[in-house]
Amino acid sequence: AYPDDLFREIVEADLQLSERQRALWDYLESLETTSELKIAEVNSELLKTSENVNLNLFEGENYPAFRTRIEERGDEDFSWYGSMDDENMETAIFVLRRGSLTGTIRADGEIYSVRPLGEGLHAIIRQDSSFFPPDAPSPEVTLPSAEMRKTARSGDDGSVQHILVAYTAAVLRETGDIDALIQLAIDETNQSYRNSEISFQVELAHSYQADYRESGDMLTNLERLTLTDDNYMDEVHEFIDKLTALNNG
Repeated sequence: AYPDDLFREIVEADLQLSERQRALWDYLESLETTSELKIAEVNSELLKTSENVNLNLFEGENYPAFRTRIEERGDEDFSWYGSMDDENMETAIFVLRRGSLTGTIRADGEIYSVRPLGEGLHAIIRQDSSFFPPDAPSPEVTLPSAEMRKTARSGDDGSVQHILVAYTAAVLRETGDIDALIQLAIDETNQSYRNSEISFQVELAHSYQADYRESGDMLTNLERLTLTDDNYMDEVHEFIDKLTALNNG
């Protein structure tokens, strides 16, 4: 039997979005990387109880996915990993926290995102990869060769690297669930290692909101984050010293 749909589309015209929901929707709609988006509700129970779900993203675009594993962190907090096509690396990774879903779907050479808007509503986004920054990952996946995997495994000791995430008030305003977005980044990083048959993994040690207003220039922000005595985010380096000791211990 065909698996049940994960999403139920909501017609925007029929909605009365809250001020917060409207702000998140308008922000997502304004991004150059957003090609198409819609509002939907999520049948989150499917991710808990079913091994197969249908990712009904946009009209005529249905991707039956089977669950490959679940990583639980607590009640109403887990990561769901699914696959549509092992050979072509068509995958879905979702973070479910208290009924809100954050995720990434890669299928047919496209990248889709799911972002919570609050109160059970979610945005499903088709990404336009032509607007990705030059150093951003491409939706085109190249499978690692046997030689590449062998080289990577030669230095793989199976250790866990603990990391720190600092975010600004601006990022918090533009995100429906910052903790889920951070966890999704962790999950996608670790999955990329698994795809290359590397047992090395990363784990979140701490995340916090930095008291910093972004300059609008990435290089300036990076320099201010890097310098230790410029009165910009200097507390980050105390965390880094602790993490360095933890990772080397």
